Amino acid sequence: MEDCRSVLKLARTDNGVLKLARTDHGVLKHDHELPEDIVVEVLARLPVKSLMRFRCVCKPWRALICDPRFVRKHFSYAAAKGSGDSDLRLMFSVNPPGSIYCLEALNDLKAPPLDITVRCPPFSGKRSRIVGSCNGLTCLYVKYQFILWNPCTGDYNVLPLPPIYRSSCVPSSHHCLCFQGFGYDSTTDDYKVIRGIRRFVKSMIQVFSLKSGSWKTYNYMKNVCIRGDGCLLAGALHWLEFRSPYCSFGSTIVSFDLAKEEFREDMSLMYPVIRVLTIRNCISVISLQSGSPLWVKIFMMKEYGVKESWTEVLTLPIDTPIRRSRLDENLTLMKPLCILENGQVLVSNALKQVHLRLYDPKEKAYRDVHVLETNEDFDIEYPNFEATIYRETLISPLTGCGAHV
Repeated sequence: MEDCRSVLKLARTDNGVLKLARTDHGVLKHDHELPEDIVVEVLARLPVKSLMRFRCVCKPWRALICDPRFVRKHFSYAAAKGSGDSDLRLMFSVNPPGSIYCLEALNDLKAPPLDITVRCPPFSGKRSRIVGSCNGLTCLYVKYQFILWNPCTGDYNVLPLPPIYRSSCVPSSHHCLCFQGFGYDSTTDDYKVIRGIRRFVKSMIQVFSLKSGSWKTYNYMKNVCIRGDGCLLAGALHWLEFRSPYCSFGSTIVSFDLAKEEFREDMSLMYPVIRVLTIRNCISVISLQSGSPLWVKIFMMKEYGVKESWTEVLTLPIDTPIRRSRLDENLTLMKPLCILENGQVLVSNALKQVHLRLYDPKEKAYRDVHVLETNEDFDIEYPNFEATIYRETLISPLTGCGAHV
């Protein structure tokens, strides 16, 4: 435990040798050279924000922090800590003007006002959508292109255009971009972007591999009608399948295996749902309960792939006006994001203004934690608000391992 009268500090001599310096009331008493393995262990447990500053201390530290082995060690320590509110962050985008906002820790939601940072990557100012986040990397879709971005290090990677890229969500188009996803394939230590295009009565799946730096294209005869961004769990991306492009409810979860690069067996649901998502490392679905007001129920699959493990965990009221004639888009803009450790639910609502809200199941009441203005109408390709939960890492969007020097 740190003593208020005596503080241990890492110091650097003129020749770059690392020392352990002890100060008493600011006066240097003596120092000892630290073994390199101890330095590595100390640094590997520090936040990314601190390590970004420490890259400027000396060349050996910069080389160490960018080394793939150190990046993996740092990530393993972060993952071992778990997924508590203090370890996870919130990112959300607002269109227009394509701004990206980051909340340093979910813990901050409990004590507003929020300290929200505006990120300004080189592609800011353009309409964008958040495809997904995995191991600290975020995948964005900006003007026909996918971009991998680490918001903590600032590094980004504009991926090459896929073979067919000028797709549209307009029903009259011959090529309709229906779904996309981003995830990690642990069998090959590779990050992959999935892009689904529906062509007439069959689907085309395009897969980008960060390791190979190229796209593959697969044609599927199955008439897959799915939309939106995939949820990553158990080595696969999951979407809700709809009966038609105009249907608001689905009763089947389809999943794409990132290692085999093929669809897994469908998961049939006993009732129609409006959304599939990942909450607390479990596949979850949202079901609409009719009445006045409308309610949504969250069901969680406690054991992956086991139908009998579906459990109702929460019921939330929809306390904002819903235009039933535009039910699909309204429900798209209202989304539970995560359940905090205290049981409260973080919900995004972008029906008029952009609201980040906490729902307290005990009090049965919402509380606004952040509000942003938006003047744009609903856009299915670039929604005016999207959010994702992520953790900070040093993983590079250019290589999938060590940070870019």
